[in-house]
Amino acid sequence: MAAHDIFDSAFTEAGSLTYEKSLSAFSVRVVVQVEPGIDEAADAQTAGELVALEHLDALGAGHRNLRSTVTCMDDVKIRRR
Repeated sequence: MAAHDIFDSAFTEAGSLTYEKSLSAFSVRVVVQVEPGIDEAADAQTAGELVALEHLDALGAGHRNLRSTVTCMDDVKIRRR
């Protein structure tokens, strides 16, 4: 369980799952790549949610009322010092 603690986990492009011991809240961060187009945000969100479900299934954890957000990395501005 410590491997999924927010302070001990590491982000990977394949996906990182962090959660509370009670499993009442969790976070999955993953990089997905989709074809450019009109539905690319929705496609990325669906792909990310599928990764989250795979992580939860691997833990044998149930779920309900999943919420997700999508961030296009092309839109992220990096401030260099």
